[in-house]
Amino acid sequence: ANYSTRRFVDSMVGRLHEVVDWFHVADLPNLSWSLAKLDPRGIDPMFQIFASKVYDITSLDDCAAVALAFGRAGLLHRSSFYRRLSDATTQLLNHMDYPTVLSRALKLGNETAIVCYAFAHSGIMDKTLFSNACKRAIEQKIKFDWSAGIRMLWALAKVRCSHLPFLKF
Repeated sequence: ANYSTRRFVDSMVGRLHEVVDWFHVADLPNLSWSLAKLDPRGIDPMFQIFASKVYDITSLDDCAAVALAFGRAGLLHRSSFYRRLSDATTQLLNHMDYPTVLSRALKLGNETAIVCYAFAHSGIMDKTLFSNACKRAIEQKIKFDWSAGIRMLWALAKVRCSHLPFLKF
């Protein structure tokens, strides 16, 4: 990253620490992903914030944003952060409710695929998470559009998880 980008990231992280109590936890995943795209080293100071708030994340796409951001920065394996993030993601998958309309079924399919893709892309080979995601997708009759289906299959191939009932689904 060039000097001005680095200075901007440092400034944003400094401001974040000043106002962190005012941030809603839902704002943090997207902020971390935006900072990681600018400069992955810029989110290192945010590690403790996420480590303490990981179980407060309430959506699968936020879990995916955190996995991608911290994976890009090489921080997922610090203090076994990936295990806590994986556990929080699994809890969200387990509490997924049955979609009553097609648009909700597609949204859940996209969120499930994105979080699996994010974990696989970040090098987290948690087969339990992937098997659970496949199981919940079948149970809840989640629908996958073409892009979500490709992400899901890529993630399963990356972690060498052959969940045959899901592949038939």
